[in-house]
Amino acid sequence: MKTHRLIAFVEAGSGVILLAGFLLMLAGGLSVWLGFPMSEPVKGLALQLMLPGGVPLGISPATVFLGCVALLGLCVALGWKKLALAFWLFAWLLLFYFAWQLAAYDAGWLVEYMQDSVVRGDIQRFNNTHALVNKGVEPSLVYITEFGYLADRLRLVWEILGWGWILGVLGMVATAIGLCMRGRLPLSAGFVALLAIATPVGALALIGGPTLAAEYAYRQADQRLARGEASAALDAYRTALDRDGVLALSAPFLDKVSRAYLALHGEDDPHAVLALIGQALSRKALVQAEGLLNTHRAMAGTPFDAAMQDRLKQLQVQVYLKQGLTADQEANYQLAIAFYRQALQIDPTLVNASYFLGRALLEGRSTEEALLIAQALPDAVHHASIKSDFYGLIGDIYRTTGDNNLAREAYAKAYELDNKDNYRPMKELSGT
Repeated sequence: MKTHRLIAFVEAGSGVILLAGFLLMLAGGLSVWLGFPMSEPVKGLALQLMLPGGVPLGISPATVFLGCVALLGLCVALGWKKLALAFWLFAWLLLFYFAWQLAAYDAGWLVEYMQDSVVRGDIQRFNNTHALVNKGVEPSLVYITEFGYLADRLRLVWEILGWGWILGVLGMVATAIGLCMRGRLPLSAGFVALLAIATPVGALALIGGPTLAAEYAYRQADQRLARGEASAALDAYRTALDRDGVLALSAPFLDKVSRAYLALHGEDDPHAVLALIGQALSRKALVQAEGLLNTHRAMAGTPFDAAMQDRLKQLQVQVYLKQGLTADQEANYQLAIAFYRQALQIDPTLVNASYFLGRALLEGRSTEEALLIAQALPDAVHHASIKSDFYGLIGDIYRTTGDNNLAREAYAKAYELDNKDNYRPMKELSGT
């Protein structure tokens, strides 16, 4: 493009708007692409490709969006109006489709993300209370770890998408205005605006319809429970669960169902145990909560049974970990080890419990077992700052056993992974 044409383009109001739109779209796409965890493919939406040798490759939605932006710019430059409109609409729909899929359709990522957040939070809190402070190179955990209503899921989606998504939306709007002003779209500005409104509404209707219906039944159930209509509330909770299966993974939802059973049938109903355990935990009566967990009767005959059994396992793990951490802080390491082992018997994949157990074994001078546990930890996570903590544990074990060369290697690896807000590996390196 010649200089005078470039100057004329920039001086025109439509050119400025169009340029601003493209810059906003690029900034939004890059912001999301570089963020966590959207830089990785999301289950259910990533485009799966197979590389030579059978290596799978997933393309994230942010990558697809940036590709659409690039193709849109190419079509505008070449004067291909219909293709420009097609790419603009596809990118616009992708923004809203993605948000609604995360909020109302794909439960797999939600569960994994909640579990991951809990593990990272537990490890960071443990380190802070044991003078092993590591602020980490990744964002601090402010994400919702339990959800009830659709609004809770939307807040979690907002934590994931953040300002990158907003910049993308603003950029798409500005681009459409600039293209219409310059006559680079085959439709009028009013019709483009109508399409822009219709596409996200259509995505909501197609993807979020069942979830919205479940949300209505869920809120109706809460109102009936508040009025003391426990039987009617249970019927509404069943309807909500039938319409949106992800509610089976919602702790607040299951707690309310349990409260309804407690109100309807009393403490003898096995489904009331969740409400009773919740009351005990709110009073920090861990021994009472453990007793309820170990003596509860089997459930049978309701749609909530499987979900409640899974929730009971989660609560057992939480109680054992709380008891172990309490004993750990009191330097009663043998008791802490026993509680951590009980938690791992329920779920051997618990990375946080394994880390706590390795630390407690090190304090108890059971270095051989501690090393076996610690060496398996770095491969269990992909977060750099958490990996750094695990290599720090390995270094501590080697230093305790007198293997200073191996200790230096572990501390060096920890420092390589996280040298921003984790100064402990450097400090330990100087002591080996």
